[in-house]
Amino acid sequence: MSVFHTILVGALVGTACGSFPLVTGAKRNRIGLALGGFFICVIYGVIGGIILGIPCAVFCWWIINKAENKAKEFPPD
Repeated sequence: MSVFHTILVGALVGTACGSFPLVTGAKRNRIGLALGGFFICVIYGVIGGIILGIPCAVFCWWIINKAENKAKEFPPD
């Protein structure tokens, strides 16, 4: 497998893993976190494939959910 194919497969894995935090963040109106999580997952997918892509997606999903819960605890001024 050439380097180009390895990078391409890693980017596809990262895109698949990054779609989970992207959709979750978009539904919760956290567009910045959603896009950030998506691009981080793509980068980690290129670097480590599915071994780094899935934990990154879970961590970004967790961050998006914590940000949503924290916003509900404190009313805006």
